[in-house]
Amino acid sequence: FPKDGSVVYNGKISYGGNIVGDFTVYGKQAFCMAHPLATPGTGVKLTSEIYKDTNIKKVLYYGWQGVEQWSGFESRAHGIVVTSLALSYYYYGDNSSPKTIKNFMEYIKNKSVPNFSVTFSKSKVSAYRDGNVQRTETVTLNSGSDLFGIDITIPKNVTYVDEKHGTRQTGGSVTIKGKTKFHFEAPLNEKLDSWNINDKISSFAFQPIIAIAGSSYQTTGSWDYVED
Repeated sequence: FPKDGSVVYNGKISYGGNIVGDFTVYGKQAFCMAHPLATPGTGVKLTSEIYKDTNIKKVLYYGWQGVEQWSGFESRAHGIVVTSLALSYYYYGDNSSPKTIKNFMEYIKNKSVPNFSVTFSKSKVSAYRDGNVQRTETVTLNSGSDLFGIDITIPKNVTYVDEKHGTRQTGGSVTIKGKTKFHFEAPLNEKLDSWNINDKISSFAFQPIIAIAGSSYQTTGSWDYVED
């Protein structure tokens, strides 16, 4: 769960006649989400929580310093102002600068944030003879992203074959990233005992984190990956 702390106010940022605050929260760029309210100064105490809202999530994901930052930002100032005003629109109902955010809002309208959870396409596979080796059928680690994955330990005479990246590894441990197709191989004379990867299914989510500085101040927004 997000930790509480205090805000760092780095001064004003302006673009196209709009002025917003430049904030750092927990060492990360943060944005004001209620533009008409007063700016919290450095040291103002914050209470943080996950804010599950689809539109806020999209603004932060495609906004300035987001995971897939919009290519239309002209500068850091432009990025921070547009991201702040878009957050303020969805969080606070503030529509004071529709022209400034119009192109960004059009861009994210039909976008979605990927699902970062990873799951195996098959929960159980058997080996079969394929020429001079025995191998399993192909398995996919399903995910909306290749950012996260799982770590597995391979038996010493078994080879992990990453079909997506064209790599192989015999024994040891390996990290399988989301969207990867793979299978396992072993020599024909290797008696394969059944082995279990256990339930190493990881659930990650991109989550907006809002930092509330009291009712008279702007709420600031940032993001993080939350692991379930």
